[in-house]
Amino acid sequence: MEKDFLLLKIYGWMSFIFLLLTTELMIKTIWFTKPENALVFWILSGVCFIIFDIFIYLFSTKVQEIDNR
Repeated sequence: MEKDFLLLKIYGWMSFIFLLLTTELMIKTIWFTKPENALVFWILSGVCFIIFDIFIYLFSTKVQEIDNR
């Protein structure tokens, strides 16, 4: 049971960190006027958003698993 709550905290914090990173990279994309630089940050923000989605999915499945017990 303690392991489940520890995993829940880890998934929650990791999803929060990747959400902040995604937001920061998207803001940096807006600041750049050169398309080459903006494209790199746009791709990086997309990758961070996918990782954020994975952690949110893990978080929600762990919450459902704890609820079903």
